[in-house]
Amino acid sequence: MTSCWSSQQYAYYFCRNHKCVFRNKNISRDVIHPQFEALLDSVKPAPQILEFTKAIMRDTWDTELAQHDNKKKEWEKELRSIDNDIEDYAVQLKDAPNKAVRNALYDAISKLDNRRTELEAKLESNPMTQPSFDQALGEALHLVSNPLHLWRIGDLTRKRLVQKMVFPERLSYVYNDNFRKPETALVFKALQGFRGEKSGLVEATGIEPATS
Repeated sequence: MTSCWSSQQYAYYFCRNHKCVFRNKNISRDVIHPQFEALLDSVKPAPQILEFTKAIMRDTWDTELAQHDNKKKEWEKELRSIDNDIEDYAVQLKDAPNKAVRNALYDAISKLDNRRTELEAKLESNPMTQPSFDQALGEALHLVSNPLHLWRIGDLTRKRLVQKMVFPERLSYVYNDNFRKPETALVFKALQGFRGEKSGLVEATGIEPATS
């Protein structure tokens, strides 16, 4: 749909699809916007689902961080071994009996030096830090926790961004009715899945009253 303003400053939308029987039929913004806001509000996950999701992401992060720390220790150990080997080869160079041996030693040192550069780059470009994770997690949960609020306070560019992030596909609207059920972004589908998993963690008590 396309948004327009009439000469009387009346905001409305109309369909430009040539195949639509309601093409060029006007729909007031006062009708469309509340319906869209209700649609945005319907995808907002419950607070307990957000906490459940946050706990899972935190646990996954801690596991990844521990694995990365182990890998970092392996890289540092390999670096020390490379330094020792280079020193040994440098000593052997002084006593090399001929050119062929010297060339072989130079080649070995060159390969070790390249590997050392590679390991040092890995150690320096470590993105797995606690502040970066907390910031990224906070920003992600800020969006999914209340997309309606972000849409309401945003300018036109922000509104379009929120819509695209929540509903990546084009929205369909039935004239004189409402929006059709949209395809939501993967993150909201995942949260719905978490809700199902969490509800499945609680055992049913059966038809008899639960006792304390």
